Amino acid sequence: GGRQTQPFYFQEQKAIEGQIIIASSAASEAAQESQTLKGSIFSHHWFNALRGSADISGSGHVTVNQAYQYAYRKTLETTALISGEIQHPVFKFDIHGQGDIVLTSLVKASSSLVFDSSCEGKFLVLSDDYIDVFADFSKKSGSESIIALRPGNYRIINALGRDISTHSFSLKNNETYYMNASRLVLSPPSISRIKGPVTDSSHIPEKASSPLSTHSWGFGASGMMLFLNKEKASFLSGFSFMNSWHTNSSLDLFLDVRCNFPGVNVICLFGFDYFFKDRLVPYYLGVAAGPQYLEKAGAAFRDRSGVSFTLHAGYGIDLNRQMQLRIQTPFMLFAGTKIANSIGLEIQCIFFGPYRDVKVLDL
Repeated sequence: GGRQTQPFYFQEQKAIEGQIIIASSAASEAAQESQTLKGSIFSHHWFNALRGSADISGSGHVTVNQAYQYAYRKTLETTALISGEIQHPVFKFDIHGQGDIVLTSLVKASSSLVFDSSCEGKFLVLSDDYIDVFADFSKKSGSESIIALRPGNYRIINALGRDISTHSFSLKNNETYYMNASRLVLSPPSISRIKGPVTDSSHIPEKASSPLSTHSWGFGASGMMLFLNKEKASFLSGFSFMNSWHTNSSLDLFLDVRCNFPGVNVICLFGFDYFFKDRLVPYYLGVAAGPQYLEKAGAAFRDRSGVSFTLHAGYGIDLNRQMQLRIQTPFMLFAGTKIANSIGLEIQCIFFGPYRDVKVLDL
């Protein structure tokens, strides 16, 4: 069904002349096709190479050599896994001149997906229904990768060690979608059932997965305005140290110890945070209560102790898989010999253990 078409020219590469022939298989081999890939295995990987999967240097361009090396390696891998009969693409270069032959310039794409320097591991870019594969590459942190795509709905799968994460997004015409590691959502492992007949005596019912309660800790800095009735307000600055325990994917229990200045202002709070994780930047709400001691906290506050109640709202930004930056606004009510309230801004740096987002499956 093939037919000859009109030639096309590389306008910016007039210094190179000659001929390049690339074939999907050796003369003694069959060029394999796949129903899953909807066509030729080699052509599938060649197109993915031109979309950006072959740009391992992150230059924003795909050369002939990069495209062939990528398509060759992926064709060998795919045919070996699917049929066991390995297909070997071949090439013949008869060119002379200067420089590389650039086939695609990814930076000129009308719509594209950019993986920033925080992304690392093995990546797949698929259609939203998991049928079509548009990119298949590995990436190290510290550099960017560009994938040229048509407008549509897509899904990203990332494999890093034993962790599998996903992210879904929509791409519009003339849009560049920037992907960073914080957008990825860790996928929980699935439960497998035993095949074959199961009698009532041997049946083991499946139970919902229970979270593995993990611990995190952190420290923060804050600035607060303290008010007592109509008296003059005082500004307090301080630091805090926090420990938290993750009871499930959305609820954290925490113990927070705060020290504010000038004077002595010590607060010990116990409470919980509820996280809304269906957002791009997860925000949270929290409440806490605990004893507070104030001594010389401004001209209007001297030698008082009582109980503090706090309500705060904030959001967290994952810096990496084990560290998160949080920004929150606390409102505190102090109940002692007199009633005082305060409001301020706090920045926290939270460190997670190695088992963040790990769950235990009860079978």
